[in-house]
Amino acid sequence: MSFANKVNTLRRFFSIPDAQELLSAVADMNAAMGIIANGALPAQVDTLVAATGVCATAVPTAAQATIVTASPACAGIKRRAEAPFFVSSSTPLSTPLDKKQKTLFNAMPSASKTSISAAELRKQRELALQGESYTPKYSDARTFESERGESSRAAAPVRVYNCSRCSRTFGRPASLRMHEVMSHAPRTKPKVFEPPPPRPPPPPPHVSVPLAVAADGRVSVGITIAGRPIDQLRAEAAAAAARGEERKKAQVAERKRRERLREAEAEADSVERRGGSGKQQSYTPKEKVGAVEVCNSIYKNETIINKGAGWRDKTINPKYWGIPFTNVVKWRKPDEHRRLLRAAARAHAGTLVRIDKESRKKGKYAAMEKELFEIFKARRARGRKVSARWLTHTARHILRQSNPHAAASFKGGKDWRRRYRSRWGISIRKKTNGKNTTWEETKPVLQRYFRALRRRVTLSEAELALYATDGSTAPAAATATVPAERRKYGRYLPWQRANVDQIPLPFVNDMDTTYEITGADRVAINQLGPAMSKRQATGQTCIRAEVPPPPVGADAAALKRYKDNLMEQPPPTIIMRGKGNVFQAELDAYPEGLVVLWQPKAWVDRPTACDWAKKSWKKMVEADVAAGVADESTRYLLFEDNLDAQCKDRNPAYTDYLEKECRTDDHKVPPGKTDQVQPIDRGEGRQIKIYMGQEEDDWLEDDNNLQKWENNELTASDRRVLIATWFYKASIRAGKSAAARKYFEHAGALMTADGSDDHLIKLEGVPKGETFTFMDTATTTTSPAADDPTAIEPEPEDVAPPRDAAEGDDGGNLWNLDEDDDEDDDDVPPAPCEPPAGFAFTASPPSVAALAFSKTASEAADSLIGSSILFHWPVIGWHQGSLQRRNIDGRIKRGGEQCNFYIYYEVDDDEVPTALRFSDYGGEDEGAWLLLESAPAAEEATAAEA
Repeated sequence: MSFANKVNTLRRFFSIPDAQELLSAVADMNAAMGIIANGALPAQVDTLVAATGVCATAVPTAAQATIVTASPACAGIKRRAEAPFFVSSSTPLSTPLDKKQKTLFNAMPSASKTSISAAELRKQRELALQGESYTPKYSDARTFESERGESSRAAAPVRVYNCSRCSRTFGRPASLRMHEVMSHAPRTKPKVFEPPPPRPPPPPPHVSVPLAVAADGRVSVGITIAGRPIDQLRAEAAAAAARGEERKKAQVAERKRRERLREAEAEADSVERRGGSGKQQSYTPKEKVGAVEVCNSIYKNETIINKGAGWRDKTINPKYWGIPFTNVVKWRKPDEHRRLLRAAARAHAGTLVRIDKESRKKGKYAAMEKELFEIFKARRARGRKVSARWLTHTARHILRQSNPHAAASFKGGKDWRRRYRSRWGISIRKKTNGKNTTWEETKPVLQRYFRALRRRVTLSEAELALYATDGSTAPAAATATVPAERRKYGRYLPWQRANVDQIPLPFVNDMDTTYEITGADRVAINQLGPAMSKRQATGQTCIRAEVPPPPVGADAAALKRYKDNLMEQPPPTIIMRGKGNVFQAELDAYPEGLVVLWQPKAWVDRPTACDWAKKSWKKMVEADVAAGVADESTRYLLFEDNLDAQCKDRNPAYTDYLEKECRTDDHKVPPGKTDQVQPIDRGEGRQIKIYMGQEEDDWLEDDNNLQKWENNELTASDRRVLIATWFYKASIRAGKSAAARKYFEHAGALMTADGSDDHLIKLEGVPKGETFTFMDTATTTTSPAADDPTAIEPEPEDVAPPRDAAEGDDGGNLWNLDEDDDEDDDDVPPAPCEPPAGFAFTASPPSVAALAFSKTASEAADSLIGSSILFHWPVIGWHQGSLQRRNIDGRIKRGGEQCNFYIYYEVDDDEVPTALRFSDYGGEDEGAWLLLESAPAAEEATAAEA
């Protein structure tokens, strides 16, 4: 092939016009192929021909198109060719083609296809048929696919790795190495640990003894070891030994220091801190100066050898002995002592130049603090909680109204609250009253109750007439013949008054305290698990104020009859859990005088209350008649709480039986006030539990019983028999105690008709210095009691509110336990909740979408904003709140669930993030809630009338 033919072929291959100079064209070709120009121009052309592989002489004509090669050498070159060059398979080639050249050869006939995208190919074909040209995209230069789908990346040179021992080839060196190891390497042997060969012993040190002759003829000998003088080696050895000794001493000192630190920590941990961590004590400069003077006198006293012990001696230092001696030593230093003297002098001078007559402990905002204190007292009088946040917010609110400028700089932090409490005598206290009412709320309720009780015990005119003398029927004459005891106590004598209540009976009683070594970190008492401290049975306890005295003027036969038939107290009754399907051996093991009743959950339900009246109370009434202390006209007064089974409107069979068969008048105590006016709650129930704990301790004194206790060998039957035995003995012991009358007097159950023993009524919660009275607020003469002493004042709703019977209630189940029952029992049914005044429960709960947590806007959830709910909080029960806003922060959670609303609760005076779950709506457990709506005016009027 001639030189000109080669040049023309290369020009067509690279789409270089003929008008361009040859040297410039060859330079562009070399740059496109990545060839370094070397040698003469013909040589460069031959190099280009060999590199591209174009050796054809015939050039067929074709439509103009854009050629974009995918060769790594010429990638990115886009040129418009006037006559594209095509090479067919029949074109003669001067040299064999390599893989890259074959790729270019296959690509040349399909130069019009410049993209691997099917859409681009279809578009290019359509434009070619229409006679239009197509400009490829920039991405087409990076990838080229031939008509057969072969990728242009195959044009890249592929390196092949040949095995030197066989004919196999591999594309990766790692595959070749793996092939050599698996196919040609000898079989691997198990690895056997071979210790390294021992090191050769070090060569012996080179010792030399040089001799030196001085000018005066003296000869000196110097010993060197390995080129180092022996004196230097000895000095280094001595220094190393000294460093080793110092290191050992430092280690010993560090070990002792750590031991002392551990002992100090153990001693600090072993100290019993009942009041929390120690509080730092501060002293005034005057006190510090006085302590330093006493300390100086101790140092001057030569008879006192141990100055620290002398300082702590109360006989030597009676005033400042409580100040740590180390503090006083610091204060004795000259500089510190002079500073204390100056501070004490300034404080003393400040007291001398005072001209104001009022106390200086008024604070910066005296008017605000005074108003805040009045609001504080009014809030506490209603029994409302006062928190630190409430104090700060209320103080800021008062300041904003009176002094807005001062309110901007007022912080109201913990330091101000501490000073405010100190100035106004306020302290942080824990709750001591378990009821939700204050004394101001309780007082009128108790006054109405005691007035009604007095009218009930006062004799009527008809009863006074029974005591009239012959021919005299006037009440004035009859009064003279009434016995003194009857005139004092009225219709019911002390032995005619009794109180019945329920006591939860656990198996473990009064075992929360024990003697232990002082400083013990952990105090454990074996109580057979926490379940044994919960209610296992219920004790129906009934006591009367005193034992009936013998009949007046009784002879020997009457006294014998009295002793043989008298029953001092009603028989103790215990309600066991179950249906009574037990062995006869267990029934025979119960005490003989104990009444055992059975109920599935050990509750006093309606049938159980009727059984108690027949088997226990009726026996005592009949025993009084048999003993000659009562007759068919004797009436009894039985104090009871508002238990469901004891209410007349809920269980009329029980109250009718007491009234007709037992001649007993039922008297209800105010609900929620049983701890004040019920003798059993005033101490008799606690006394029975203490006696049961003592009986339990006596039983554990036996080694066999103790072994059964510790090994948990007691069966359920054994525990029932033991509880029954302990309860029976404790009830008999408590009934004979003289404290029973005291409990009746303190609770007002021994109310006298003439008011002579009103001073014996001792109520809890009465403010200090106040005397509780109830007759000075008696009703006017228009009341029924003014004309008829026997008329009983109707009990208001806050004393004994009526309860509506539940739908479908057949009277056989108990849904309301006594308030003194074990509140931790899982099987105790909760009391029903009622809507607050002015509200009613909504007919249907909100939708699930309205309660779903969402960070975006939700019309369903926004519609609940402003609504009121009734939420069941742990410990404090049901409380009303209002939905303020939605919560969109997913990090705020309650009980592991994201809170969806902020709710304002008046009980805490704060907004609380709350998780309102759809599954808890209308429930009874903690976390349950109900949606409220405003009650119509008609319903409110109807409710008020009812």
